[in-house]
Amino acid sequence: MKVSKIALALSKVVISFVLVYGMAFVMNVWKGTYLFANGILDQGYAFLFLAISIPLVMYILSMNKKHMKQAVIVSISSIIFILILYKLVYMTSISELKTGEFLHTDKMTRMALIFLCTSFLFVGTSHIAAKMK
Repeated sequence: MKVSKIALALSKVVISFVLVYGMAFVMNVWKGTYLFANGILDQGYAFLFLAISIPLVMYILSMNKKHMKQAVIVSISSIIFILILYKLVYMTSISELKTGEFLHTDKMTRMALIFLCTSFLFVGTSHIAAKMK
């Protein structure tokens, strides 16, 4: 399977974008509220998007060409785990907000840092698992 690094990295950026902003839109339609005060254009969503996509893109760009098959496997498994975790955390966060309440900056920062660390852990764990295979 021939896949270029740039194409794979761009696909993970697009998937991360759709994951974060798509979940925000779906939960707004379902629950009638966004997680952050300024709606879909809030910087919190941009932080979450970057926290999810940066580890994947860094991993893909750091791989050499002979290990691209492994990079594809790692990126796909990581994005699936991140999708499941993000969906559950986001839905729980929306559900516990009271009407007219939003996440504050400190909670938003913590949430983005948690997703950043989790993304790095998922990518690292998937890399080790794919290498052992």
